[in-house]
Amino acid sequence: MVSLVMKFDEDLDMADPSTKTAYLCSLFIRNQFQGKGYAKSAINLAEDFARKRGIKRITLHTSVASKKLIPLYVRLGYTEFKARNLDWGEAGEAHMMKVLSEE
Repeated sequence: MVSLVMKFDEDLDMADPSTKTAYLCSLFIRNQFQGKGYAKSAINLAEDFARKRGIKRITLHTSVASKKLIPLYVRLGYTEFKARNLDWGEAGEAHMMKVLSEE
C-alpha cells in the first residue's frame, strides 16, 4: 500500500499545494514480499501519479536508524533535506525529498 498526501497542515514543508509538493506518507510491503521490488514499483507509481497532477516535489520521512529504507530512497533519487531528533533521545526521522520537475 502507498498513499500520497497533497496537503499536510502540520508541516507544510512536507506537502503544500502552493509549492506543488506532495508527501508520500505510507508505504507498507508485507514481510514475505520485501526485497522483490514492490516498494520501488509502488514509489514509481506514486511519482507518476504526482507528475500527471503537476506535482514538482515528493517528500517522505523514515527512521534515521533504517538500514534498508534510506539506501532504497537514495537509489530512487531522494535526498535528505532536514533531520529531526526526537525529544526522548532516539535517532529521529530523516525527511527526504525528490524533485520531479524543475519547471
